[in-house]
Amino acid sequence: MKSLKCFVFVVLLSTCQLNAEYTIGGLNGLFYLNNARISDVGTFTLAPQIVYEDYDAGSVFRFLINGNYGIYDNSEIGVSLPIIRASNGSSETGIGDISVAGKYLFAAQQEKKPAIGAVVRLDLPTGDKEKGLGGATDFLASAVADYTLGNVDLSAELGVAMCGDIDVSQPESSKAKKLNITHKRKNYLLLGAGASYSYSERLDLLGALFFNGYNGYAGGGHVLNAGVSYAWRKAIRLKGGLLIGLEDPSPDFGLLIGLTGSF
Repeated sequence: MKSLKCFVFVVLLSTCQLNAEYTIGGLNGLFYLNNARISDVGTFTLAPQIVYEDYDAGSVFRFLINGNYGIYDNSEIGVSLPIIRASNGSSETGIGDISVAGKYLFAAQQEKKPAIGAVVRLDLPTGDKEKGLGGATDFLASAVADYTLGNVDLSAELGVAMCGDIDVSQPESSKAKKLNITHKRKNYLLLGAGASYSYSERLDLLGALFFNGYNGYAGGGHVLNAGVSYAWRKAIRLKGGLLIGLEDPSPDFGLLIGLTGSF
């Protein structure tokens, strides 16, 4: 029974994580939501994060090392290295799927028109699929928009996630041989909207709602986020927040702490 329970959790963690914690660009990344903000040319942004997610079958800690670099006035590139610890009675630790991403700004905000951009992201199969730490090639393409009105910055994202399958092995038992199982993962549409309110010169209040069109193993979908971002120094911001899963297989709840520094 214990081996079967661990196997179910491995399958859960092997689900499509395209809309997971990593976002490209923007000092106030709202957990899952990308935005249309672009890093300054020649500016490198480092954003380490620690994320805790609690599921019915177990819990996951993620330490993410995220970096973005502005290459032109209207484009930037990014990379994310996740280190994951999954617990379900026993624990598995290792590197997850490394992500590379790019963002292009088609139009800057005008008086009555929002900024419009596009994000593409590729997840490389660097995680150990047997441990449920990744192991598939996934792709995300989305349109993003931003509009600033006074102290409020509004963001929206609409895209499609294309998820690769993962071959995993059922744990061995005394009565059964090890079985190779292909975990089929469906492509899906995703939609998110959020807002950032500048409460003071240093403090921003953040909120977002993110969901996708596939109600199966999609990982990270149907999630409500709330948090704060604090300007500790001129080029460094501290942020923290809470996420609440609205339905399975989203995490029941999650916590995030991190910082963002520009150089």
